[in-house]
Amino acid sequence: SVGIRVDIASKGPALATYPLPVREEDGTWRYESLPAGAYRVRVVVDGMQAATADATVRADEEVVVPLTLVRGGAIAYRAVLSSGEAPEAVRLAIVDGRGQFVVASIQLSAGMVHVGSDEATRNLDLPPEGRIVGLKPGAYRVRATAASGEFDEQNVDVTVGEPVAVELKIRK
Repeated sequence: SVGIRVDIASKGPALATYPLPVREEDGTWRYESLPAGAYRVRVVVDGMQAATADATVRADEEVVVPLTLVRGGAIAYRAVLSSGEAPEAVRLAIVDGRGQFVVASIQLSAGMVHVGSDEATRNLDLPPEGRIVGLKPGAYRVRATAASGEFDEQNVDVTVGEPVAVELKIRK
């Protein structure tokens, strides 16, 4: 299907190379050669909530990981400086209505980036424009911080369907 992103992350030692899934004729995805270990599988599909599941791979065994997709929402963000120019990069933080950091997938022209699960991913320099996809409907706060430390943040209500557009205006 168009717009599907399947990622896998080792929950133990880091993988020497990043494996790519192969799409089977029946619509399933297969990682053909993974070392034994524990993994987290994450699927992001445009218009759906991100789905994750954990799996343990044993030598010479096939593991099936079913994931259920549910319709979701997105935030289309754009950060600009007070001059109207786009900053070179921003650090993006997304928190839910309870103030908890959200693991989010950012769709950029160059690909997909996941942010929010730890301090390292919350400090990534990202382009000033993109889409936060795979969100559950609800209240969020989005903050874009420029290299200068200046920031803007806005509250956003995400619903199922079209992305909510947010312009973050950062003082220079």
